[in-house]
Amino acid sequence: MRLSSSAGLAITALSILGGCGTSTGVGLAERGDYAGLRRYVEAHQRKLDGGEVRDIAHAVVARTLKDTKPEDASARLDLLQGCLKKVDDVVERRAKTRDDAGAHAAFLLVDGGVVSPGGYREEAGSDDAGWRAVGARTLFRERDGARRRGLFVDLDVRVRRGALFAALDAADPGDAGALLDAARLDPDGLVRGVAARAAGRIGGRDVVLTLKDRWATADEPLRSSLASAWGMAASYDAGGRDQLLWVVETSRGVPALTAAGLLKGRGGSEAEAARAAILRAVESGPTDARVSAIGYLDADDPDAQKAMEKASEDGDLRVRVAALGRLAWRKDHKQKALDDLAGYATGTSAVRNAARSAMAVAGDRRVVSLLAEDTRSAEPNVRAWAATELASMREFPDAAPVLADDDADARTRAACALLAMKR
Repeated sequence: MRLSSSAGLAITALSILGGCGTSTGVGLAERGDYAGLRRYVEAHQRKLDGGEVRDIAHAVVARTLKDTKPEDASARLDLLQGCLKKVDDVVERRAKTRDDAGAHAAFLLVDGGVVSPGGYREEAGSDDAGWRAVGARTLFRERDGARRRGLFVDLDVRVRRGALFAALDAADPGDAGALLDAARLDPDGLVRGVAARAAGRIGGRDVVLTLKDRWATADEPLRSSLASAWGMAASYDAGGRDQLLWVVETSRGVPALTAAGLLKGRGGSEAEAARAAILRAVESGPTDARVSAIGYLDADDPDAQKAMEKASEDGDLRVRVAALGRLAWRKDHKQKALDDLAGYATGTSAVRNAARSAMAVAGDRRVVSLLAEDTRSAEPNVRAWAATELASMREFPDAAPVLADDDADARTRAACALLAMKR
């Protein structure tokens, strides 16, 4: 059968626009035609299914990263950590470029367990610090010990971090002394925290007590890492349990909650002390700690339920919304909690977005239209956040417009959120 010339031209045009076997939206994303993609999504929004939206999202990530300037690429790559396995092909292509961003891409792939580390192990001897960091991250085998410890004191913080993450995987007793030194002396807060946790994985009474010496001068993040170290299996029965009990009895804030959570997870008599500490933290203290403590409450505990109910009427609106979010999961409180959240979600208070997030987590579909409005906010961060919340609810068509956002970070965040959802 012969096609008319007009029909042939139409098919040719569609092929050029969308590509063979590729949707029009994907083709527009691949070319970086975000104005065209925006028009396509608006015209077909209610017909888009999850599969096509994710295909467009993948194309958006690939094109956005391709167009990103080298000096901005590392920060943009960090936005992909939540969906790394869905875009590993894109990140691997970027890792083939021998620059700082390429090294960062390779580091993310190795650190995320997405690629075999063997191909990068020789980079531990590189003169380029970025690539040396990639190699350092691969040194988690027992026979890598001496080489790994040598990089604990590298002049570049990226290399030290890579080596310390490798040590956390290795749990090599030969690292203990060097790790304790790093936890005490390194100028980088992340290095100190990872070193403490890596030492905790090795464990033993000497490690536990030496880490205790760091508590008095440690900042809050390091104190949380020290608590995490004492909760490690190799440290818990070597004195770590006693240190965690001491923390919940004498401290407040996030480190105390970290300790309480670890004790609670172990069960036994220590769990009661942890439970009491969590209830205290809900009752009073810094707002961030109170909100975190609400997340630790056991919904089946009568005292915890009373604490939630009381907090849901608290004068601190952030605490109130956090408690309502938990109560929304209880049958006897669900409707009232969701109705209260809906009131905050449609208001102008500072907790409006927190209320919308809580409704999204609870699956209240009343929030979908509100979040859809947020995808048109003047603020890129709000647009990206709204798309992320919609993706979590599997409302892919309503999240899709942000894939065509003029802001590269916003569309990258939206794309990653959509790709992270299971098919």
